[in-house]
Amino acid sequence: MMPNVLFDILTRHSAGTRDGDNTLRVDENMELTVFASFGSETLSIQRVVEVVAEKDTMVLATKRDERFILLHDDVRGVRVAPIKDGRLAFS
Repeated sequence: MMPNVLFDILTRHSAGTRDGDNTLRVDENMELTVFASFGSETLSIQRVVEVVAEKDTMVLATKRDERFILLHDDVRGVRVAPIKDGRLAFS
């Protein structure tokens, strides 16, 4: 998924705000999970707080200070969920 498509999806669904041309910060009241291709498996990256688009890659930062560097084509989808009282709203 190209960064401009991902950023457009996330801003349309009120999940985050752009910080310049290549960075999106996830709102504190939202939880973002990114699904990525990992060979024949799907990697679920939870609690993403920032997405930085680079030339060929995206860098995903999580609440646990982890960094995941993915090729654009490896990002397959996202899950956006509101957080209320410190928990996911639907749990």
